[in-house]
Order: sequence, then C-alpha cells, then structure tokens
Amino acid sequence: MKNTRQLHLWIGIITSLFILIEAATGLILSEPWLIGSQSHEGGRKMVVSSSEMVAAQNAEGEDEKGEKPTAFMEGEKQQSSLMGVIRGLHEGKIAGSNLRVLVDVTAVGLIVLTVTGLTLSIKTLRAQRIRRKKALLSQQAS
Repeated sequence: MKNTRQLHLWIGIITSLFILIEAATGLILSEPWLIGSQSHEGGRKMVVSSSEMVAAQNAEGEDEKGEKPTAFMEGEKQQSSLMGVIRGLHEGKIAGSNLRVLVDVTAVGLIVLTVTGLTLSIKTLRAQRIRRKKALLSQQAS
C-alpha cells in the first residue's frame, strides 16, 4: 500500500504539471485579453468548420466551387467534422450554444485544483522526509 501511495504521489506531481500547462494555455487561448492580447472576436481569423463546409454544399452535392467531392474527400470531411466537434467542445460551443464561460470556469478550477494538489504533495514529501530523518536519528540513538 505504501508503494502504491508513493507511485500515486509522483505520477500526480508529474502529470499535474502538464494539466496546469494545458489549463492555463487553454484559458489564454480562449481569453487572450488575459495576457493583454487582442479581444477574442477581433484577434482571430475566421475559421470555417467542416460542418459549415458541408452545409455550404448545394443539393447536387457540389461544393461552393461547383466541384463534386471524391470518396476520399468525403472521408476527409467526416474526419474533419469529428475534429470540428472536438474543437467545438474544447471552445465551449456545444449544440449551437456558446458555453465559453463554463469552459473558462472549468479551466480556472483545474488550475486551482492543480496548484493546491501540488502544494499538498510538496507538504506530504516534506513530512515524509522529516519522518525518515527522525527514524534515522532514533535508530542511531539506540
């Protein structure tokens, strides 16, 4: 059980650093004004999602250039639409609603949980080190 706790502690410390980086950078990408960059709407290029590309096709299955997609392109669009859904979830755009505030609150929560978790882990490591020193001193005294 002791080894499992130690393994859990160290894996938690290492992975929490990456979680902290992901949450902080995701929050900054979502809200660039946090670092003094341009506003969210003004600073981004217009990116057309694959679902918008599919909607742009006319009734004959032609794209906006009048070209019919090949089977390879249709498979690529399906993969792109999956990436569009994943990107939408990451940006807080779910089923046509804009939930950016929820995503931002979640990122802040992850940052707080990660920092407090790291703080508790460091305290645990210090306590373990003190216990080991005391045990070593008591063995030497005996």
